[in-house]
Amino acid sequence: MNEIEKSRIGKICTLHSEIEGDIMSVLSKSILLGELLSQQKDSLKHGEWIPWVESNLPFKRVQAAKYIRVFANRELLNEQSTVHLEGAIDSLAKPKPAHVAQNSGNNEWYTPPTFIEAAKEVMGDIDTDPASSEIANVTVQAKQIYTKDDDGLDKEWGKIVWINPPYSQPEIGQFCDALLSRLDSGEVKEACALVNNATETVFGQKLLSVCNAACFPSGRIKFLDTQGDAKGAPLQGQMVLYFGPQSVRFIENFSTFGVCLYG
Repeated sequence: MNEIEKSRIGKICTLHSEIEGDIMSVLSKSILLGELLSQQKDSLKHGEWIPWVESNLPFKRVQAAKYIRVFANRELLNEQSTVHLEGAIDSLAKPKPAHVAQNSGNNEWYTPPTFIEAAKEVMGDIDTDPASSEIANVTVQAKQIYTKDDDGLDKEWGKIVWINPPYSQPEIGQFCDALLSRLDSGEVKEACALVNNATETVFGQKLLSVCNAACFPSGRIKFLDTQGDAKGAPLQGQMVLYFGPQSVRFIENFSTFGVCLYG
């Protein structure tokens, strides 16, 4: 461990202790804590973050994730300042609903059954949809789901995952990082991720660099509304990325939607 990292750990621990004893400094110190934690997380490789938190900090990864999200939402937090400060921090530390709402965790638009059926042909079943809703799961039929109120980022996901995360930032980046971290740790063995085909973005580059296969549908996916009608036309195209040992089976099943490539 180098001196920079030691200094960073010391600051994190001290700030956390001060927050517990001084409610008036919660906002500014939570933001600074989130910034330091973000810097440390970015300096680590996939799979190193959770062990680092557990080995060096006086709190768990759930709390670390909250501090990071507070930092990501610092401009909104500053606007709310002293009004119910702790409540504002807890609220803004949770992932916000997607601005572009075509995702399985939104109350208005849901993944078409054909894509879920294809995913199940590849993976056999779905243990968890970490960005879902009760209505969405009528189609997905995952064994367990996490809604926007559950904060699926901090939960166990199981071995087989379907994920269509919120498409706004920072949520999409956070869910993609969470998926890659769980794949790296071995918690998730197989997964399909449906996201915008934003190949130029940080999350897009991360997913494409790790996936075992990818499908680029020939047209924009028409997501379903609450009545089951295909009316949710997104603003851009999508891609379905596969992580696991069944690349050939994935391409066989998803090639009907568009061009498929091996990772």
